[in-house]
Amino acid sequence: NNICTPKDGTPIISATQDFLTGSYLITRKDAFFHRSELSLFCCFMCDACDDFQLPPPAIMKPVKLWTGKQLFNLLMLPRKGAKSVVTGVDV
Repeated sequence: NNICTPKDGTPIISATQDFLTGSYLITRKDAFFHRSELSLFCCFMCDACDDFQLPPPAIMKPVKLWTGKQLFNLLMLPRKGAKSVVTGVDV
């Protein structure tokens, strides 16, 4: 709601190089995260009142690891029955 200006609806912020670089680095094919790192990203990106339903890890052995793409999906839809952050529609 606060991303667009009330004057003409133009965006206040835009995807700059930092956002694009961060998105690329997180979603690379060789980027894997431990549960603690995944939880930390979720805490940084969302409200403290939000609860998350973690997907099954992409790698189970020798250590459970999640991919960056799973992290993005988790941030867009934190749990079943939640409203999608992108569309605002119940899923």
